[in-house]
Amino acid sequence: MVSLEQEPMAECSRLGSFCLFAGLFTFVFLCAFFRVTDPDTGYHIRTGAYILEHHRIPTTNTFSYTTPEQEWPIHQWWPGIFYNRVYHFGGVAGLVCVKAAIATLLMFMVWCSARRLLPRRSLWPFWLITIGVMIARVRFFERPDLISALIFAVVVYLDLRFDNRWRWQWIGLPLLMAFWANTHAGVVYGFVFLCATTAGDWIEAIWRERKNAASGGARGVSFWKPLLVRPIGIAAALAAAIVTLEIITPSGCHVLLAPIIQFRNPFWQSVIGEYQSPTWTFAKLFYLSLAALLVLQAFTWRSLRLRFLLPTVVFAYLACSSQRSVLAYSIVALPYAALLISHLPEIGRLRRIKRLQPLLFPVAWAGTVLLVVLPNQWFQFGTGLYAPYYPMEMIRFIDKEVPPQNMFHSMRYAGGMLWWLYPRFRPFLDGRGDAYTPEFWQKQYFPLLQAEPGWRELLKKYDVHAAWLPIGVTREVSALAKLLFDDPQWALVA
Repeated sequence: MVSLEQEPMAECSRLGSFCLFAGLFTFVFLCAFFRVTDPDTGYHIRTGAYILEHHRIPTTNTFSYTTPEQEWPIHQWWPGIFYNRVYHFGGVAGLVCVKAAIATLLMFMVWCSARRLLPRRSLWPFWLITIGVMIARVRFFERPDLISALIFAVVVYLDLRFDNRWRWQWIGLPLLMAFWANTHAGVVYGFVFLCATTAGDWIEAIWRERKNAASGGARGVSFWKPLLVRPIGIAAALAAAIVTLEIITPSGCHVLLAPIIQFRNPFWQSVIGEYQSPTWTFAKLFYLSLAALLVLQAFTWRSLRLRFLLPTVVFAYLACSSQRSVLAYSIVALPYAALLISHLPEIGRLRRIKRLQPLLFPVAWAGTVLLVVLPNQWFQFGTGLYAPYYPMEMIRFIDKEVPPQNMFHSMRYAGGMLWWLYPRFRPFLDGRGDAYTPEFWQKQYFPLLQAEPGWRELLKKYDVHAAWLPIGVTREVSALAKLLFDDPQWALVA
């Protein structure tokens, strides 16, 4: 007999299965194939150029003319080199293509994780990735944290595959976490996941042992031995991460604390969009996925697995707290959804619908691309640059017509300045939150941007003779732009 979950794929030929697989990951690639939309991409490329030129990892905010000696605990040095080389050889189009390829590989690893928790020939992993990519694509940027997310997906998959085997936990995991720690501080997500998984294992094991003791069983060494494998592996991984950071990174292991400090700081949460909660307007599918998981768990409560539930709850909380964690939530939640689906009772009436699934996928993928992906104004499909953050006409004008000088500018333009105008023009401030103190933002940047009392003294303090300010979508200009326009000592040049 063949279960209903196995039936659809069992009736597909190998060619049909390959077409479904190719269709899914073509869909993922197209969903990630949008213009450079993140304003910080420029500073990552400049960081890579600096390391290649000076053969060292910077330790101070050497790019800015306002705070050049400010400590900068960089935690993503080699991805900066990677993106710099991609741009050098492939240009902006190369950046977009490589970004889409990394996102596709990431979702493939999530697909592999989901597939391990479902019957071999189930089509549910295809549906889960179709939904998951629409949740996660809000974080598909040409940034080191996309590479970090890929490593996270690999860790989740390998943890599922090798489980409690000591060779993985004590050798493979420490090596991988050490590499991740020297890639991005997002390695903290990995340790949170591992600790939550371990806590679920311990709770389940202790609960089973209590039931066993109640029925007259005895607790021995065999009870504790398997439970200690994961904690020892986590400790070894943390030690490997700290030691390698101390050896390789000039700022040492405290770079891991930088994003945690920022995330917990009320000021950074107020000014950095990715540290703020996702809104219903832009994250409907994310919130609907939370409701769907609750419903699935309610239907399968007899098959509760804390090892999967606890990490999902933790990352759901993190994603509700900050947009930055939505991608990590998708990596953890989709395999959990697969586990819940595998325990759903079968409904015979769905037999015909299941048989139609191979035909429904192309319709779903094509419809999503045509109706959602292509019309999106924020994630503009294709190669190129998002003009509000990278206005190339203005960048070319400054490069050709404006002599080198200190310039005040909106933070949104700093990435383009570092990308194309550095070192002739250095930024007043850019998106590196770990390279500027909250006091600098509060007492220097915002008072000047908002033309608060004392703004002229700030211009003199930093010897500023030019300003690059945005015009809003309704053609409104900032208070500083109006004051400078009315000042006879200033002239509008572009």
